[in-house]
Amino acid sequence: MSNINLKEESKSPPDPLYILPEKTYWQLKDDFREKYVSKNTILQALFKRDWEEKAKGIKPISNEAVRKFLCSQTYTFRESTLEGLCQVLYYKKFQVWLRRFSPEQKPRLVDRRLSSKNRASQTENFKGHLSLAPESIVEGLLSSASEEIWFFGASLDRSLDVGKDLFVEALSKGVKMNILFLIPENNHLDILARELNLSVNEVSTRCSLTLTKTLELMKAWRDEGAENFRSERICARITNNFPRMQCYISDPKNTSAKSFFIPTISKSSSIRLPVLECHNVSEGIAAKYFQCLQHEWRDSTLIQQFLSNNPNLVREEDLEILKAYLSEEIST
Repeated sequence: MSNINLKEESKSPPDPLYILPEKTYWQLKDDFREKYVSKNTILQALFKRDWEEKAKGIKPISNEAVRKFLCSQTYTFRESTLEGLCQVLYYKKFQVWLRRFSPEQKPRLVDRRLSSKNRASQTENFKGHLSLAPESIVEGLLSSASEEIWFFGASLDRSLDVGKDLFVEALSKGVKMNILFLIPENNHLDILARELNLSVNEVSTRCSLTLTKTLELMKAWRDEGAENFRSERICARITNNFPRMQCYISDPKNTSAKSFFIPTISKSSSIRLPVLECHNVSEGIAAKYFQCLQHEWRDSTLIQQFLSNNPNLVREEDLEILKAYLSEEIST
């Protein structure tokens, strides 16, 4: 019996996991997109052919695995996947490719000696990222959400700067976007600026830019949504209170969905702080934070109402964008 077990184990050698630093992941992703993505479409046939020719002996990865690679939020991949990608993209083995990186940019082998209890806790409830770009978080949520996404922060200009086509695609599938950010003309911006270690002008500019990006998103949705267009699928509100956290909440009622939170600390911008990734489990971390967000949402002001009272903050053509939204009742 023991000989049979040894034989069976030899057929399935371990396939270790590696975590890629964010910069390294984006380089690999950009190189892949340059070669195998055209007009937001993966060139599956070309990729499959190149894999069969250049990554011989390595099991091809599925179409779904390719999509997950392009939208990864954890930057964690099997060695076999990285081996195949390196041979297809760079004509070299994974271990050779590793030599080009400095220690801080080199992919890190995951310690698999976690107990089953700790591993379950890590994968089912929450885990932390030392750094995770807002663009990466939003790209992943836009591709995975089925009902709604909540964006919450003092400023969300980087978060809303992801390709408008990705937003329009999600909106066309019925995903609602709920956006809440700080009023650009706030009388207490100097306090927030000191907390973030930024100038008052920079904080005001970032908030104003968030307003502009929100209006641009509305315009893109109205122009490109065609027969799928529904004004209520974008609901934006403005708050006069300082958000103490950056939040990205996806499908809060779906326990298999994930949400992301960036708690802030004085003298530090959220872009440089760790990110907490949580599954939306009942009575879990994401559920608690979402409950608090709902209180702020109810006390905030619709962007339409705010701009009607403060038309000087935007251009005349931007106000025109809102007319379609003002003519319909938006569920809140």
